[in-house]
Amino acid sequence: MNSFLSSADAPDKMPDVLLFEGDAVWRPGHQEHHPLSPHFGHEFDNILALDCAYHFDTREEFLRQSFQRLAPGGRIALADLCFSAPPGPALAFFLSRIFHVMPRSNMVTKGQYVDQMNNIGYKDVEMEDITPFVFPGFRKFLKGRGNLGAAFSGLMGWLQGQGLRFVLIKGRKPLPG
Repeated sequence: MNSFLSSADAPDKMPDVLLFEGDAVWRPGHQEHHPLSPHFGHEFDNILALDCAYHFDTREEFLRQSFQRLAPGGRIALADLCFSAPPGPALAFFLSRIFHVMPRSNMVTKGQYVDQMNNIGYKDVEMEDITPFVFPGFRKFLKGRGNLGAAFSGLMGWLQGQGLRFVLIKGRKPLPG
């Protein structure tokens, strides 16, 4: 049964999958066995962050630490939130201070996000805005969850109107030389 669920070519060559629980960003002096710690004795071929990096304190630090832990040629991919244009001060305050959804430092535009990854050193950075394929279904799901869900659905619609976007972004660590 396990081989049916695997993408490995041969069942005897199953990929190693490591799952960790805790803060996604390593902090010096804490969590020495954290997978992004410089002391962690393992490089990663792939790092995947789905619908979470906009919460990280900070996303850019997570991307930096991930770059350091990726093996040469390794890849990172994220399904994440960003903006089509810089959010205004009221929206930034609302998201960061009132609802604690996203630190201000993570409120970047699509272009700024790509630039951050390029500046860190990732190559072949690509972003795809999949908002029209995600938000309508998510909002419909929320509406079916009662009054609170309907209110949250309305909020998501308003945020989309304010430029919130759901994107896929990927990059790779270059090979040496």
